[in-house]
Amino acid sequence: MTVKYNTSENYVYDGKLDLVTAALNAMDIKQGCEVYLQCDAPPGSGLGTSSTVMVAMLTAMARWKGTMMDAYAMADLAYQVERLDLKIDGGYQDQYAASFGGFNFIEFHGRNDVVVNPLRIKKDIIHELQYNLLLCYTGKIHVSANIIKDQVQNYEKRDAFEAMCEVKALAYALKDELLKGNLHSFGKLLDYGWQSKKRMSDKITNPRLICSTMRLSKPGAWGEASGRRRRRIPAYVLPVQCTPQGGGPYGAGGRTACRLEL
Repeated sequence: MTVKYNTSENYVYDGKLDLVTAALNAMDIKQGCEVYLQCDAPPGSGLGTSSTVMVAMLTAMARWKGTMMDAYAMADLAYQVERLDLKIDGGYQDQYAASFGGFNFIEFHGRNDVVVNPLRIKKDIIHELQYNLLLCYTGKIHVSANIIKDQVQNYEKRDAFEAMCEVKALAYALKDELLKGNLHSFGKLLDYGWQSKKRMSDKITNPRLICSTMRLSKPGAWGEASGRRRRRIPAYVLPVQCTPQGGGPYGAGGRTACRLEL
């Protein structure tokens, strides 16, 4: 798809490469230029491609104009363009992940209070993790904004709210296990996070994906002789309380992380 703009006219969001249009507008591009956009991951893949593309375009335009911006400022600008200018529903974790790159533990205390903590992980652990990760293309796409809207609506539902608390607690546990190099526990926690994530919205998964994951989780699917056993995650692995700051729809009765099971 090719779109041409006249720099003397106002940029209009008409559904044709609006990400590019919004980036040009945000960077106040008033002179002629050509932007070539290529992405290996298809739109709607769930990999944060839109935010990554936005960060890449804004970074390229900033360098072209000679504008200096650190990673925090770039991530915040990408958030503004996507969420406020284009009104695409979503959070701002993807923008920060794309701006900083690498392994980070990111703490969000509000838009103007984000702390990115780089994690020092040994190379052999990174290589082992990469060796054990498998990226599958289902051939299907989804609109993440629709899923996010549904999650927000489900916030008042007790099970969905508890699932959100579990996902938050798992972030701390995943960080600890990764830093220690306990990839087996890390994988188990990833699986539990997926189970919790599905409880946040019915739109998270679909029958085809459920069938595929069930087949892959069967004994022998990965050359293992033993099947999966349900086990309790000890309290020291998941130390974080699920009760949200400032209280939630269920107050202090939120589930604590030490009661999670696999």
